[in-house]
Amino acid sequence: MEVSDRELTLSKGRFESLSDGIFPVAMTLLVLEIRLPTGVDASSPVPVQIHALFAIWPQYLVYAATFANIGVMWFNHHALLDRAHRITHRVVISNLFLLGVICFLPFTTYLLAELDLSRPAAVFYGLTNVAIGLGYAFVQRAVFTAHGKHSEPITSWNLVGLFGYPFATVVALFSPLVSIIIIALVALFYAIPSGVKSSRLPLDDSP
Repeated sequence: MEVSDRELTLSKGRFESLSDGIFPVAMTLLVLEIRLPTGVDASSPVPVQIHALFAIWPQYLVYAATFANIGVMWFNHHALLDRAHRITHRVVISNLFLLGVICFLPFTTYLLAELDLSRPAAVFYGLTNVAIGLGYAFVQRAVFTAHGKHSEPITSWNLVGLFGYPFATVVALFSPLVSIIIIALVALFYAIPSGVKSSRLPLDDSP
């Protein structure tokens, strides 16, 4: 962390190292939350084992949606910082908030598995994704401001997550499954190449 009379700044390499370490850890932890129903083990009859593997399909869905969500977030995070050359204190703090919520996703995924896609668990999962959307918006705004840009264009790219995640959370009150599907669709939207390109802020390539 470099200290000047005006502000604190961090090297981009060190900043990205922390972020690139957190994302894969959170993605890896997700698979540990996929569990068979209680009472099913190697001694169970083959039909029972097969039925158990299919019975936990909601866990597979939540795993896939969350893995895609984190993966796409990592990719857009990289695109956002691709041309950045100033990592200020505000950028660091905003990024820590984002990473903290992302690390919380495996726990909310575990709750969905343990509570069998119950409404409270789905709402909690949705709220976590709302926090992630806000966290990314904070990082985006902080990077933008760090490079002298004080206004951002309002596009569908900015709005889908900020409105999609709250909408999915409300839907979870009525249908947890549909809520998870909406969150997965938001992740797919941000995986579109044109969407990823839109996440790159109009910054100069040279410091």
